[in-house]
Amino acid sequence: MATNIFYTGKEVVAHSLPEIGFLVEGIVPKHGIVLMHGKYGSYKTPIAISIGHAVATGQDCLGLGVEQSPVLFIEGDTPMPGIWPRLQRMNPDSDNIDFAFVYPGFNVVQPKVGEHNKMVCEALAERHMAKQYGLVVVDSLRTSHNLPDKDSEVPSIVYGSFARLFPGATIMIIHHDRKTKPPDGKSRVQFNAEVDNESFSGSQAWIDRATTSIKIKKGYGTEKEWITLSQTKSQVGKEIEPLQLHVTDGCIISLASAMTNDQIEEALEQVGYNKGSVKNRAALDHALAGWFQVPERWARTRRAHYESEVKRLFEKE
Repeated sequence: MATNIFYTGKEVVAHSLPEIGFLVEGIVPKHGIVLMHGKYGSYKTPIAISIGHAVATGQDCLGLGVEQSPVLFIEGDTPMPGIWPRLQRMNPDSDNIDFAFVYPGFNVVQPKVGEHNKMVCEALAERHMAKQYGLVVVDSLRTSHNLPDKDSEVPSIVYGSFARLFPGATIMIIHHDRKTKPPDGKSRVQFNAEVDNESFSGSQAWIDRATTSIKIKKGYGTEKEWITLSQTKSQVGKEIEPLQLHVTDGCIISLASAMTNDQIEEALEQVGYNKGSVKNRAALDHALAGWFQVPERWARTRRAHYESEVKRLFEKE
């Protein structure tokens, strides 16, 4: 019997469907495609593993609520001996998360009988049938197919292939931003900061066809261990506010201080701003950065936002 694809307007109004729900509040839905992208060295893999481990254990993830589910992490970007020590430092100690090491990758799109790709896909499908993964993480997009990234039809083909291989699972795919070369006379650090919002490699359709997308923005210079996670698209709810994250030992991800207005007011008092001991805003930002243990640029941005909010409130009175 054919699947019904037609519904009248009356039926749509009369019947409600259950909400899609989330594995990780706001950023990882229970069904669909999540595209996580960022530049080289922005800790995409450790963040994805942290998310996967949180879902596998049911623990809160970066301050966001989690629904527990079995997780599969497919590693095609790095040879097993290269990533194994890093995994051990991250300590994903759970029987509810599996790691599949498939370096240098596989082809999820129409693997041919007799080829290694076919055997890998069959093994993955068999494991999914047994474990019923709620979340499958793929590291990375480029190592999971051999079609041209810039072809706008390719994302639908690749996403559809993953959906058929892992029915019922959410697929989170790690992708790289395009590499760019700074012009003569400009440092790599300065240039990276200027083009950090530049899109990923390949067609815009990679985001257009995804359910949600996550941008990982790395710090530069002496602040490279501080990164920002931003949701740049969501078809299943309101986009979450950017999360400020801290990286320890190159792989341990933690949530930085939120710096709420109440916390800033307390900090201003503690650093002596109201007592006149801070002579200018640069000194104030330096003091706030030390108080919250965050980079000065973060303290400066958040302080300026706080001041604009306070001014707006005063103008209402």
